[in-house]
Amino acid sequence: MNTYLLPVAAIVIGVIIAFVTKKQKSVGTKLLLAFSGAFLLTLTLFDLLPEVYHHLDVKQTGLFIMCGILLQITLEFFSEGVGHGHRHTHKVSKNSLGHYL
Repeated sequence: MNTYLLPVAAIVIGVIIAFVTKKQKSVGTKLLLAFSGAFLLTLTLFDLLPEVYHHLDVKQTGLFIMCGILLQITLEFFSEGVGHGHRHTHKVSKNSLGHYL
């Protein structure tokens, strides 16, 4: 039963840390985000994908993975990032155009 409390405790501690450091924007936060993204990419490439190829005898596994990535990019394009709570729109104003001309 105690092993079930560990993920809950980790979430509660993470929320507390987020609320305490919410106002502070530092280089450490950007480095932490970069590290976590690199960690997840490494985990996927070196642990998860070899397991998929090892346990499946389907020759189209790579095709399925690429189709999934393409589907995700297509959905992101049409939803403009609404899937995770906010939009990522970049509108160009006339003032910013004069900057480049």
